Amino acid sequence: MENIHKKELLRPYLELMAQEKSLDEIKETLGINKKTAFDWRHKILSGLEESGKEKFTGITESDETFFPQSEKG
Repeated sequence: MENIHKKELLRPYLELMAQEKSLDEIKETLGINKKTAFDWRHKILSGLEESGKEKFTGITESDETFFPQSEKG
């Protein structure tokens, strides 16, 4: 959430976003610019997308993989 200047509005923003309010409704309720509402939405969504991706560590095992192949012709 870096570069967000009005951090006190994040919780209300998230609540409105969870209620599936439009950007116009959010901007009117919070008194922010529509571009700001748009930017925040994309920062939040990209952050949520990245949070589910964990780096893989540890030992892995695998079996053989067989692919059907024909050498006729």
